[in-house]
Amino acid sequence: MYKGEELKEKNVVPGLGERWDRPLEEQLGISIPEQGLPAITEKIVRGITFREDHAFIESSQKIESFMVNDEDAKDVKAMLDRVGQEFKREPGLVIRRARSGDADLYEITFWNQFKLYATVSRPKTMSTRSRRHSRALRRSRLNAWLQRRAKRQVRPKAMARQRVRKCIRRKEAAR
Repeated sequence: MYKGEELKEKNVVPGLGERWDRPLEEQLGISIPEQGLPAITEKIVRGITFREDHAFIESSQKIESFMVNDEDAKDVKAMLDRVGQEFKREPGLVIRRARSGDADLYEITFWNQFKLYATVSRPKTMSTRSRRHSRALRRSRLNAWLQRRAKRQVRPKAMARQRVRKCIRRKEAAR
């Protein structure tokens, strides 16, 4: 717990500063673990995503959380006002989410006291495949198809593979 002059040296969470115009000597403050707020932000963002989209946030996606003053987040607030969707668990929690192609944006308000912002970036999709990757993909599709066919025809896998290879050779020769 911090009191008076000790508070001056510490970072104060935006929105949780002095509200009653008390002198510095009478003010009290507590320490919040450095990873505490980002961890709860991530938990809330993951929960909303699962609840609303029926999807998990994958490990390839990145969740970032920010604490900023309201004056510094005017553009973000304008975007959330325009296209944001609101989720409430009153009186303690209000979440606004705006979705876009590249990332989702979240504003999380705790007890109408302070706000945290978060972004969830989408994973980068691989636009082109290497030749090696394409061959491996074709091979795995062929093997899966062979296994399905062998099960249907109640034949050993090796016989089905030989027949498919003959069929492929015939098609390539016909071209």
